[in-house]
Amino acid sequence: MLISATALKCYACNEANDRRCETDPAQYQFLVDCPNQYSSHSRYRCLKSTSRVTDRGYVTKRGCISDSLTCDYLQRTAPPYEQVISCDFCDYDQCNSASTSKAQLATVAVVIMTFFKYFKSGLGM
Repeated sequence: MLISATALKCYACNEANDRRCETDPAQYQFLVDCPNQYSSHSRYRCLKSTSRVTDRGYVTKRGCISDSLTCDYLQRTAPPYEQVISCDFCDYDQCNSASTSKAQLATVAVVIMTFFKYFKSGLGM
């Protein structure tokens, strides 16, 4: 049986090297193929992290990462001048773009507003 697999596609860039990484990586063609999951020993997922870097401020990084690595691991292995503030993992193509988190926040906001509107109308207010 032949297994046909395509590699996970993630945005890969480092804002310290290219400021466009933070704003909209999709526009600047930072898309890469992660190692093929069927030809390696580990599975991969997409990463978006934000770090506070001495003398640079906040820096965004995106890329492919083994699913065995955690945010805690990234913090422990970061150089002394870098503090990992946040990291997000996802496992579908192009999921670590700038718009992903904004879209998720917008969805959550709509759900909360709908809930409160429904709750308020249910109480006769």
